[in-house]
Amino acid sequence: MIRPPPIARWDEILESKDGVALDELLDGDVVFQSPAVHAPQAGKPLAGKYLRAALQVFGNPTFRYVGEW
Repeated sequence: MIRPPPIARWDEILESKDGVALDELLDGDVVFQSPAVHAPQAGKPLAGKYLRAALQVFGNPTFRYVGEW
């Protein structure tokens, strides 16, 4: 499967847990949407908080993906 460049970059950031690289990846107008969060989270600071938390969960060696959509 060919991964779009931003997704490939996310995978690299996930592996390195590099918060600076995450900030560089996110646009200032980013909107984070998740089925676990009831409302869209707009803006780089707020979206970044959720994604930095995700780095901790998804970057855990016991976590494994079973599918992507």
